[in-house]
Amino acid sequence: MAISLVWQHRQTRFDLSSRDLQTINGENILDVIKLVEDVKAANGQTGYFIVTNLRAIWHSQQTPSKNISIGFQCFMTIETSTKRSIHFGTSESLVIYAKDKNRFQFIFTTNQTQFPRMLSSLNAVYRAFRSSSLCRELKLRTNLMQNYELMLLPKEEICDKINGVWNLSCDRGNLGLLYITNIRAVWNAETNKNFNISIPYLDMEFVKIQQSKYGLALSIAVSELSGGYLLGFRVDPQEKLKQVAKVLHSLFQASKINPNFGVHCKIDSKFSDTELKHEILEIIEYYQKEEPLDAFAAYLSDGTKMQGRELEFCDHLGLAMEKLPSGLTVQDLWNVPSC
Repeated sequence: MAISLVWQHRQTRFDLSSRDLQTINGENILDVIKLVEDVKAANGQTGYFIVTNLRAIWHSQQTPSKNISIGFQCFMTIETSTKRSIHFGTSESLVIYAKDKNRFQFIFTTNQTQFPRMLSSLNAVYRAFRSSSLCRELKLRTNLMQNYELMLLPKEEICDKINGVWNLSCDRGNLGLLYITNIRAVWNAETNKNFNISIPYLDMEFVKIQQSKYGLALSIAVSELSGGYLLGFRVDPQEKLKQVAKVLHSLFQASKINPNFGVHCKIDSKFSDTELKHEILEIIEYYQKEEPLDAFAAYLSDGTKMQGRELEFCDHLGLAMEKLPSGLTVQDLWNVPSC
């Protein structure tokens, strides 16, 4: 799973399906606040405000298909402001400014007992997200070293350290040190601690051995979001090259199954992890019952499929037809979901 396939933290989306509301591998629910009103656009509807390590989600309690998912990478600022809402009157509100092609403003409020928790949870997770980009994104020529040793990220462990690795990004090559950790591969030049590259497994497209003009080399392709580079490293002898490629490939594959997005934050939630998961499962199950109407299912599932319905004239079709169930239109009959 290259990061190019993960949209949850990078995009702002509206009216998601129940599947897209569910967390992906590596995404953790950190807090759930009930009775949160969308002041901006939901006409006074209250719902759930869910904070994960990748995004903030709001969805209506009355109509779960009305929802918003705001990836933390889209966030511009988090502010508070006094707003008037239908359910809570004039009260302090959370204002999120976000950008994803377009600029958005979101305003949420809740009762003043819950509001401080909603604000502190969101701020804490957003700060943790912003400070952990090295776990998700390719970085070049950045401050990675301290006293010529790699500065480790939270929960990062060094798996191997290989001397004498040539970076083949320029014609003459550069000699340096390759670190392999459980989160990324890091190369640093021997003579310049600021000439380096950090490649998280989440940003890799593949790892393999390929032929280069310098002979067999370790090739690492990064996602298009990070420039689509193909990076080459020469490791001698070939037996060591094969060993390094095998270790890197194994860690790369493991990151697809259990990705580490690097957002580690302790939230003072009133729910335990088990309760949070149960809460979301209940939300998803309820939402699945409220999915956009399947015209055939609605027409046949009310116990009257073998009985004739009352006839009425349809102006749209210009003929008489059985009266449709409440909430179903003729247009819905043409929008049959594909299997």
